[in-house]
Amino acid sequence: MATEEVPTETAKMLRVRDMPITDEHITVLPTLSLRECSRQMFAARHGTALVLDEQRQVVGMVRSDQILEMVLAQRDISDLTVREVMESQFQEVEENVELTEIAKLIADEQTRSFVVVDKQGHYRGYFSSADLRSARQVLLKVGFDLYGDDAPR
Repeated sequence: MATEEVPTETAKMLRVRDMPITDEHITVLPTLSLRECSRQMFAARHGTALVLDEQRQVVGMVRSDQILEMVLAQRDISDLTVREVMESQFQEVEENVELTEIAKLIADEQTRSFVVVDKQGHYRGYFSSADLRSARQVLLKVGFDLYGDDAPR
């Protein structure tokens, strides 16, 4: 059975929303205790918790290495809330951005992941470097190099 090739124009039109962007993290509220957040992250086997407000807008993120550093420093994480330790600076990208633009952003800004939002700024997912590797593999199968000169290979 022959594999149908996707034209370069179609490959260029693949967008962030076309990738599995809901698979590598959990979402939590800022008022959640850090202990409960870490329990949920461990149970889900995810290293990132995205912090959403009541309107489903991302207000921060917590990484497992942040929690581990606190535990190793013998800080009591049961008295802390996610809001107190979350990072509030993160890269955001709209879900309709083309994958080729994401590759440029990652190359230019040394960014490894993005919070994905819709046009209203509501949370849609998380695009990680693993998602970029997956996207590249998909596009290479159809003869398009995400990092190349836009020529099919």
